[in-house]
Amino acid sequence: MEKPIEYLIIVNPKTRKRETSFPLIYPYKTIEELKEKASTEYPNYIYIHDTDGKIQAVFTNQNTYWYNGKVETQPSEIHKWNGTEWVIDEEKRLAQIKRQQDQVWEQIKQERTRRIGGGVYVEELGKWFHTDDNSKLQYSTLKNQNTLPTDLEWKTMDNTFVKLNKDSIEIIINEIIKKEQHDFKNAEVHRFAVYNTDKPLEYDYSTGWSDIYEE
Repeated sequence: MEKPIEYLIIVNPKTRKRETSFPLIYPYKTIEELKEKASTEYPNYIYIHDTDGKIQAVFTNQNTYWYNGKVETQPSEIHKWNGTEWVIDEEKRLAQIKRQQDQVWEQIKQERTRRIGGGVYVEELGKWFHTDDNSKLQYSTLKNQNTLPTDLEWKTMDNTFVKLNKDSIEIIINEIIKKEQHDFKNAEVHRFAVYNTDKPLEYDYSTGWSDIYEE
């Protein structure tokens, strides 16, 4: 059976993390030779003699530290070492929650944008109309014109055309405004909720939105 490679593991005394490792291979014959090399390149560091490579294998995890003469793995980024064990750092925990809340709020805003731009159903006309920025600009432009062509036809979201006049354009614009107000208010409801939970990643913000075409 092949003999396992021995290592001299170099640990930073301040961070308690592995800095590097020296394998006991040619041209080095003894751990003492490696320690001499380490004392030159890494003076005042902690030197660990790993006789079978097992400590070296554990140290490949970036969340490992050398405490009390053994490798300790940090359970999560919000844990800290109190001298005897890992405990949750409250400041880090709150900061993590805040980051997650901000992350979910960005997702809520994206959903708000998707909903607002996903079309509006105008009951009086029995059709779905586009609500992207370009379409809304066109509606406003038509509304502000003094006169409209008597045979003006508009393509709807189901690819059929309907005739529009000043009154119907006004109706479409009003429905878009109501839709936007609804979705902005709904986003605020979700924002309030997500910033008042300590488990924001589990929060369901899928409720309360306006309908969109083909959903």
